[in-house]
Amino acid sequence: MSETSVAGGRPRRSTRATIKTPLAVTEDLSPESQGLLVSLLPPTAFISFSPSVPPTHVDYRTPLFDSAATAASDDDRMDVDTQLSPSSRLIQEQTPATLDPAVLTSPFFLSAAHTYQDHLFSGWFGKKAREEAAQFQAGVRQGTLHAEWKDEVWERDHSPQQNQSQQVDLAALAKRGLLQEGDVISYRRHFAQLQVTIEKDVLVDSIDGPSSTISVLVPPRSTRSLHLTLLVNGRGEPQPQDRLQLMNNIADPVMLESGILDIDGTVDRADRGVANGKNARAAWKSFTVWRWRDEMRNDIQAQMVMDRGGRERVGTLFYLSTYCHQK
Repeated sequence: MSETSVAGGRPRRSTRATIKTPLAVTEDLSPESQGLLVSLLPPTAFISFSPSVPPTHVDYRTPLFDSAATAASDDDRMDVDTQLSPSSRLIQEQTPATLDPAVLTSPFFLSAAHTYQDHLFSGWFGKKAREEAAQFQAGVRQGTLHAEWKDEVWERDHSPQQNQSQQVDLAALAKRGLLQEGDVISYRRHFAQLQVTIEKDVLVDSIDGPSSTISVLVPPRSTRSLHLTLLVNGRGEPQPQDRLQLMNNIADPVMLESGILDIDGTVDRADRGVANGKNARAAWKSFTVWRWRDEMRNDIQAQMVMDRGGRERVGTLFYLSTYCHQK
C-alpha cells in the first residue's frame, strides 16, 4: 500500500508503505514468520520484560545458585535471603504470545520502519552500496581512508579569501588602525625539530607616515620581555643600558620574525625552514597584538604593575589580516 497527499493542489505519491496495526500483523503472518519477527525484536518489546541492573549496581542481587551456595554455609540465614528479585531474572520469555502489541505502534518503531523503507527505496542495500560500504570499512581498518582534516577542509573552502589575505602586509594593518603606535607585538613559535620555543615581546615605536611601515624596539638577545619603563604611556627614550635594538621599515611578518630570531641567536637560519607559503602563514600566526583599552591608556599606576603595561590581547596578525581584508 502507499500513501497519497495533496501539496499545492497536486497529488503526491509517497514511497513509504502504510504500517499495519498490530492485530493485522499477527493475523497475516504465519507461525514461522511470527517466530522470525520475535527473534528480531529486542527484549523490551515483550510484556515479560523486567528491567535489570549491572553487577556493579548497588541494587544488584546475586542469582539463586550463588545465594544458595552461600546459604549452605550459614545455618542462620533466612529463606528470604535466597529469593530472586525481579531485577535479577536474566531469562525472559520471548514468544508471539508475550509480544506487546503497543510496540508496533510506538513512534520510535514507526520512525525506524519509515527510515528502513527510505533506505530500501534509495538503494542503500543494493549491490553497489554494499560494495562501497565494504570498501570504506576495509580502508578504515587498513588506515588508507579517513575523514578529511578540518584544516584541509577550511583551506579548501576559504582558499580565495586566504590567498587575498596573504597579500595584506603590516602597512595595510597600520593604515586601517589595526596596528598602532604603542602596541606590543608578542612573538611565540615552537621549533619542533630543535625542541625549542622562542618568545619575545617587541614594541611598536613608530609608524612611518607615507609608507605606513612600522619600527619596533626589540629586547637584546634571549630577553623575553621589555623593560617596565618602556611599557607605560608617555615613556621616555630608551636608555643605553637597555641595549634595545631598533628595526625600521618593517612591512612583512616574515621579515620581523627573521630579525627577532637573528637578535635572539638561538635558532640558526638553516633551522628555520625554507621561505614558502606555509612558513609565511606560520609567521602571521606567531605574532599576537596587545593594546590598551581607552580606560587603561592613562592609568600609569596600573600600567606599572600589570603585565605588558596593562595591555589586553587583540588577536594574532593572521586574524587581523583576515579582518582587514573583509573590511
